[in-house]
Amino acid sequence: MLDVSKHLDYLRGLEIPFFLGFVDQPDLALHVYSCHHLPALFSSVCTAINELQLVPVATLNRDEIYQDLKAAATPSKHTPQLRVAHVATLKATATLEEIEAGASKLANQCSKTLKAIAAKVSGEHFFHLDEQVFYVSAGINSVQTFRINLANRILEAFVNLHWMLKNGQQKNMIEPEFKVYESLYLELQKLGVQEIQNAKVGYEQLLAALR
Repeated sequence: MLDVSKHLDYLRGLEIPFFLGFVDQPDLALHVYSCHHLPALFSSVCTAINELQLVPVATLNRDEIYQDLKAAATPSKHTPQLRVAHVATLKATATLEEIEAGASKLANQCSKTLKAIAAKVSGEHFFHLDEQVFYVSAGINSVQTFRINLANRILEAFVNLHWMLKNGQQKNMIEPEFKVYESLYLELQKLGVQEIQNAKVGYEQLLAALR
């Protein structure tokens, strides 16, 4: 277990993947652990925590990570912790194939972590715990951005359906899906959700093309 409480400001501001490395001198090896879920943690708690312990584990368990994130976002007398999973072991005696395999694992993890960082920075608040499971950090930060994020996704749907229509997709294939997004768009307009105006131009252009 590693206490990183003194480095929280640094970790909060990171926009590059962060790893922990533990040196095994007798074996001439470096054991590397991914801190992939730090963006999700800071998205949930913002500046609400002033202590944190990172817990190296051999394998990623999404249920444990989920519990770590939920516990950190809940006021408690206990120091928040976040499990960090082993990614690769780099050895001085490794063969070229082993070095390439380790580099590939690290590159793959960097790609995943960059997506998590982008979600935090852009205010998406939607994170992958692993390949299949997602975590949404609802709360003080997310509540300020979820409507604009939804409006942008609806706009994206209208624009893509319009592109599909212009590139040969038949109207009868486009219209049913359009009606679903249109209904949501119009209902949000009726409710006075200002953010939905972001989708107005895309909606009107697709509507005109379908007529």
